[in-house]
Amino acid sequence: SMFAIVRFPNEMCTVGSTMGLCVTATECSDLGGTKIGDCARGYGTCCYKAIKCGESSSMNVTYIQNADYPGTTSSSGTCTHMIMRQDNVCKLRLDFVDFELSDPYRVDS
Repeated sequence: SMFAIVRFPNEMCTVGSTMGLCVTATECSDLGGTKIGDCARGYGTCCYKAIKCGESSSMNVTYIQNADYPGTTSSSGTCTHMIMRQDNVCKLRLDFVDFELSDPYRVDS
């Protein structure tokens, strides 16, 4: 029997306005991501991953969201996310897609 092994780079991919990482379907599942489309000429899966408070990720291109997203939250407090870098990563880049802070001088009566 004949079969071909297809290799493709794990690069960023975009479906609509949402970015993901181009991996195999199995890798996407193993990383806890969700398929949002195809990439690498249909050989790859554009994998989307979002984490909420207390969750972690080792996947490049991870969205950090509040528990009520896409709604806003009025609660305050501390929220921790763990980003585990891969051995070949030496920089972390944060892009704020949908970010809003309350007025720091506002006093609720």
